[in-house]
Amino acid sequence: MILNLKLTEAPSLSSRLVRVLSLLSFSIVMLFTGAILLISYAFEDILLNDRLKQAHEQIKNGGPTPNNMTLIQTHKTLEPDLLQKLRYLELDSNQERGEFNVGNHHYHYLVTEQGTLLYDTTEAAIIQRALDDIFLILCVLLIPSALLTYWVAHLTAKHALKPFHQLREMFLKKSSTYPLERKTFNNIQEVDVREIAEELHRALHQKAALLAQQESFNQGMAHELRTPLQVMQNSIELLAHTQNEIVSVPAFKRLEKSVQRMQRLSNGLLWLTSQHTYDCHIDAAAIIRKTINSMQDLMAVHQVKTNIEVKHPCPIAMPEEVLELLVFNLFNNVVHHASAELEQRHWSILIDQTKIQFLNAISKENVVQANEHFGIGLTLVTKLAQRFNIGFHLTEHNEQFIITLSTHSH
Repeated sequence: MILNLKLTEAPSLSSRLVRVLSLLSFSIVMLFTGAILLISYAFEDILLNDRLKQAHEQIKNGGPTPNNMTLIQTHKTLEPDLLQKLRYLELDSNQERGEFNVGNHHYHYLVTEQGTLLYDTTEAAIIQRALDDIFLILCVLLIPSALLTYWVAHLTAKHALKPFHQLREMFLKKSSTYPLERKTFNNIQEVDVREIAEELHRALHQKAALLAQQESFNQGMAHELRTPLQVMQNSIELLAHTQNEIVSVPAFKRLEKSVQRMQRLSNGLLWLTSQHTYDCHIDAAAIIRKTINSMQDLMAVHQVKTNIEVKHPCPIAMPEEVLELLVFNLFNNVVHHASAELEQRHWSILIDQTKIQFLNAISKENVVQANEHFGIGLTLVTKLAQRFNIGFHLTEHNEQFIITLSTHSH
């Protein structure tokens, strides 16, 4: 089995659990390695001290002093450094045995009635002499241990996160069809996870049904409005033809403009469920400017000041009436959500080569709820953008409410 570490992939719950388990397992391996070394040193000290004790018994019984050991009855024959260290230990400590280093030598000592028995354990310490070889062996074993640790962590994470992966496949798989079959939930053995899946499925199903109803309602309304709108349009044209003086009346002009706007909004809604393709490109900046100019009366009433900045022309494959519909609903969002400065709201529109951004300030007290106060609902606005393969992204950053339309959806 080939281990795929995937060090550069985006972090996920699975990778995080694998990383934590790997670090935990590796830490346990290193902890037990250190414990083994400490235990080995402890056993070696016990062995060396036991040799000192046996040598003491041998000397007490009149036997010779073993090699590498010295019975010190006078300190005159010792080296100055060794003499100073031994005197310090004898005077400063009440222990009858101990160990110390002098230069490159390691000593163990035992205080007896006959004198201090000193044992040079530099050559007798097996662990210390073999320490380089021990570390070499540990380093050689470290690579397979690390791989084995990762493999075990990967299998553990895969088993532990199986319910999570089932949920992910159930709700994020593009080929999934709603509503899901009952046997799909029965495959989840964990009761609590199955309850979460059923609740999520119920909520998504209700949302999909509500959206379908809303789409059907808007489509039906758009169709129903076509006849009275056509009657109103014909009546306006007839009045303009028979009553020439009425054409210059401001109320008549506002009526004519309102009927035209309703007609275009109705056409925009009909595109939502239309199966026709739209391959033409329009100049987004020109259409947005035209739409903003047609809403000057509304902007004056609601005191909205609009600033349009065009960095580069932005051709967009979308009908004019759909883009007007989007701009009109985003304007409604500004009216309801934008924070006012000196009773005036500011709306900025930035147009670049591949994206259009709509920005307005929001207050901390009025936390924006993205699905409220849109003319036909944010979900439908998003679907209108998706209908023409336009990316729709909403963010809140630095008290700015930012909506981005991108011509290359992700």
